[in-house]
Amino acid sequence: MTSRHFLLILALSSAVLIGEKTYAGDVDDWNALAKWMKTSRPSKPSKSSMRKYRNEVVSKLEAFVKEHPDYQDRARVELLLGETLLTLPSYGRAKKHFEDMAEGKGDRGVLGRVGILKTLCAQAKLREARLRLNKFLEAHPKEESLLKFDEFLRTNEKGDRVKKAFKKLRKGSSFPPFTGKKLSDGAAWDLSKDMGKVTLIGFWVPFNNGEPVKIGRKELEAATKLHKKYADMGLVVLGVPYDRTPERLKVYVGKLGLEWAQLSNGDKIARDLGVHPFPYWILLGPKGKVIAKDLRGSKLDKAVRAALKKYGD
Repeated sequence: MTSRHFLLILALSSAVLIGEKTYAGDVDDWNALAKWMKTSRPSKPSKSSMRKYRNEVVSKLEAFVKEHPDYQDRARVELLLGETLLTLPSYGRAKKHFEDMAEGKGDRGVLGRVGILKTLCAQAKLREARLRLNKFLEAHPKEESLLKFDEFLRTNEKGDRVKKAFKKLRKGSSFPPFTGKKLSDGAAWDLSKDMGKVTLIGFWVPFNNGEPVKIGRKELEAATKLHKKYADMGLVVLGVPYDRTPERLKVYVGKLGLEWAQLSNGDKIARDLGVHPFPYWILLGPKGKVIAKDLRGSKLDKAVRAALKKYGD
């Protein structure tokens, strides 16, 4: 889980915990702690500084729960504590913490059960999460939070199956068909209709938290050279950038001089196909058959030239 996710959890939890409703317990102590969590976060976070900060958050939340056992919203404070443990990550402590919560009644039990499921998902143990969820639903068939988590888990289970199917693609396999929109003019793109004799597809990430990503830049430069050199021989080069901001992406693509086609809905396409990790380059031949996959560096140029020699004029 990234620091961005942690901030979201913190913001949402704090918003619930320090709302206008009057709580039992020492509200002033909670307000002081909530303020500290917001103001003490490193302004220029690094991996080490964020870990130190999160450990301090855990210690202070543990102390608060111990000192205020009757606080009306203790269950949500405990949920925040468990979620912070997940961001460290400290899965063993988080699971033990949520297991203890799940033994409780009311909101504490509900949030504990959800916390257990979140921990298993964070560990990519979807099968175990499904088994635990089914047991929880047997005992609490109408619990709304569990029903919502069931929908969430179904989506992730589907995504996991898609990722596994993508990893199993081998030379000679048919690449899954997909459609999209060109970033330049919004025109429709259909892989089954817009293929060349050889098609090179690059799934890449342009930005991370708004900043340009340098990883994979060499492959983008190589693809540009290949496009200029072999377009007349039937080579089609397609970029699938994982980004949701077309206008910003257009500017960046222009700066990089990527004159070959880019799709504007690359994030959805990548999720639907199960592409991971990034960047990921794959080479297709006639009828969308896989020639080579997960290409890097000089392998990109060699694979394209060999494919064009085999399938070109």
